[in-house]
Amino acid sequence: MVATYITYPSAPRYIKPKEEDVATIIEDFRKAARKARDACFNGVEINAADGYLLGDFMKTDMYWFKDDYKREDAYGRNSLENRCRLALEVVEAIAKEIGSNRVGVKICPFDIERSYDSGSKDIAYYMCKQLNTFDIAYLRVPDNTDRLILKEMRELFKNSFMVSGLVGETECNNAVDKFADLVGNVTDGFIVFGCFFFFFG
Repeated sequence: MVATYITYPSAPRYIKPKEEDVATIIEDFRKAARKARDACFNGVEINAADGYLLGDFMKTDMYWFKDDYKREDAYGRNSLENRCRLALEVVEAIAKEIGSNRVGVKICPFDIERSYDSGSKDIAYYMCKQLNTFDIAYLRVPDNTDRLILKEMRELFKNSFMVSGLVGETECNNAVDKFADLVGNVTDGFIVFGCFFFFFG
């Protein structure tokens, strides 16, 4: 589940949602999750990475966090809590709607790092701790995340942990050995091979 706010016909750009718009954004996510369940999807994954809306709120200097788009409200960049607030409120709303066991979340510390945000590790660790309170099904993190950050996130997050993004045959073949200490046993850890099959299969 992703969301972006873009205007046309001018060059694509992100619109800075006003604080009063946030309730509508959360409601849109909740409705989408309900429609997915009504359509017999087993669950949903909330994408708080990859340049989409929820991940962008966590950054400090991209899109609407440039000098002319700084946020100083409850979803602003002045604290970890504020920067992560929208993503966590979306998780809470969807978990209440369809059940936390049907909710997964993707976050990407590397994506945050590309914004030259020095607090990317702190955000990743904070999100792991807060997501535990919702008892969601899993957390997914790209394999190109710094190894030490991945290991710490695995230790902090209590439920199933996914490592994804493997794209080459060699990487896939060596994945179990490479990430064995991160994914744990077969009941609480997974390595995702989708990219390799989609693009090279």
